[in-house]
Amino acid sequence: MQPIELRLTLKHFLPHESALLMRLLDSLQEPDRPIWAVSDDSGADVVILNEEASDAATSYSITSELAWGRPVGQLGMPLDPATGQPTTAPSAHWKECLQRLLSRLEDKLADLVAWHSLAGAVYQHHAAGHPSEHLWNLEQENQLVAVVDFKRQMVGLHPQAIEFTPDFADICWVRKPSTARMPEEFVTQRLARLMWQFAKRSKLDLLPANYWKHKICLKSLPHLHVQDLSTLEIAVINYMVQYKVCTLQEMGQNLGIGASVLARNVAGLFLAGALDTEKPRSGLFYQLQQLMGNPNLPSSSSAKPVPRDFHSDFAPSETGVLPLTDYPSLN
Repeated sequence: MQPIELRLTLKHFLPHESALLMRLLDSLQEPDRPIWAVSDDSGADVVILNEEASDAATSYSITSELAWGRPVGQLGMPLDPATGQPTTAPSAHWKECLQRLLSRLEDKLADLVAWHSLAGAVYQHHAAGHPSEHLWNLEQENQLVAVVDFKRQMVGLHPQAIEFTPDFADICWVRKPSTARMPEEFVTQRLARLMWQFAKRSKLDLLPANYWKHKICLKSLPHLHVQDLSTLEIAVINYMVQYKVCTLQEMGQNLGIGASVLARNVAGLFLAGALDTEKPRSGLFYQLQQLMGNPNLPSSSSAKPVPRDFHSDFAPSETGVLPLTDYPSLN
């Protein structure tokens, strides 16, 4: 299963100290464990503060989240035992402290890890060619841990699964009758949002190859809160509105965005059901996108420009999704 990318921001570290930590983060990555990446403050899941330098067992700690609104760790930079001065060659003990700090911060983000794991299971379910309809129970050792409702485009996790992420690689998918419903105690969210987050935190190449071969268009606004969209995603939406249809190469050139960055952001909008191609498609990726798009749109193989009133079923007061004209322009 593709591990999730978790993001941290560094506070009160000198440039050379930040560079050392970034190198250490790369060297400490373990298979099937979350990937830690340094981010700006707005996109970070956790904050790591620089505390007084130390090479003792107390050189890391978890502090109150209230001041920063997210998990906060404190870390002292390593000292040379002989001189007592900062060093760029930290001891094995100090590296263990860093690993333990990251592990404790990871525990604080158990909900993100659990949802990402569920999204990966949904992705693999499609990749294996299984039916993408009806309601499915995801069970482990005969215990219900998650529900995927393709018909209503909702997903749910058992509250305990959010705290203790199940091994979704070995999960059992059990198809339920049409009368089945999501358990009331489950924590739920839209399928589109789940897969959008999966695209943003995965290193997998999730954009179908035909999206690089054919022109694309905006099929529907993503079922997401506007404030959650990145500046780049808003730029892509505005560009699609202005030009109606275009190639990704044209978009990247005109917006000044590299291919890899563009692909990752477009993949998120694709999995949220917002984009379509002009050419007929078949296969699991198109099926997945059709399921996550606006259920009231026709499933035509030839996409048309988005109707002026297509957003009428998604009132801002109910979903937080704004009409097209309310998306902030970058012009």
